[in-house]
Amino acid sequence: IADHYDEIFPLDQLMSFLSWAILLGFSVSELEWDVTPDLKWMPKMRVWHPKNSRFEWNDLHYKLNSEEEEISLEEGNGQWVIFTPYGYRNGWLRCAGRALTGPWLSRQWALRDYSSWNEIHGLPIRAIDIPANANALDTRRITNAVANLNSNSVIRLPMLETGQKYDLRLIEATAANHTSFLDLIQETNKQIAIVLLGQSVSTDGQAGLGSNQNAGEKVRDDIKKVDSEMLVQVLRDQVLKLYVKFNYGDEYVQYTPYIKYDIAPIADGAKRATEIKTLADSLDLLTKYGVDTAALLAEHGLKLIK
Repeated sequence: IADHYDEIFPLDQLMSFLSWAILLGFSVSELEWDVTPDLKWMPKMRVWHPKNSRFEWNDLHYKLNSEEEEISLEEGNGQWVIFTPYGYRNGWLRCAGRALTGPWLSRQWALRDYSSWNEIHGLPIRAIDIPANANALDTRRITNAVANLNSNSVIRLPMLETGQKYDLRLIEATAANHTSFLDLIQETNKQIAIVLLGQSVSTDGQAGLGSNQNAGEKVRDDIKKVDSEMLVQVLRDQVLKLYVKFNYGDEYVQYTPYIKYDIAPIADGAKRATEIKTLADSLDLLTKYGVDTAALLAEHGLKLIK
């Protein structure tokens, strides 16, 4: 099975399968079976977009609208794989999409309003001071010149014989009320991060859950563990067991292997270097008090070379 893993579970399909399940509480995939040159039945996962699916409360089945007909889905029957991590019937109550709706809409509205504010207040208004006794022709020429100004333009402002002159000034917004939009955008970003990552600390690159270099990358380990375990169980029960059954017989189904995903956190090199340095600086003192330094180093993945 390991040799054919990428064929059975294409990465893009597997990502969609997991993503829809987390966002909506369910995900539907079809298995397309083919015969390999060595005469083995080989499934291939193909995820259906959730817009084609619905849950029918009358018979408690997921339905799929195809071009020909509406299909009632039976999980684990060799054709359909249904992933419902938060429950088969009421998973939508706990899905991430339900929790993301409010923050996402607020964020979109804040971005829209902030853009509108910038359009109005971000660019200063050009105001022309016109002398009271200016003639209409000069006034019209200067007004047109200011209206057609580009970013690097220069205009000439005439002075009247009386000493009065035209003047051009900028009227700029002075209130800082635009910060409310930025605060709302930042707050909704944190709420979205909490739903998807389980925390918002690393999105700001704060110490403890990420640095400025990998801000926003860390999903809480317990969430990754649960997601991985649920996905592994579904793939084993509804895909791999059938692969074993069709190719080796019912008696071998009990030996169907489990997929194991590496979800161990990426090591922090700087933190690891600091730990090793601290340990090295303490070796002499620890040896003095009779501590088994070789065993201590082994616990930290180090070997003492004499």
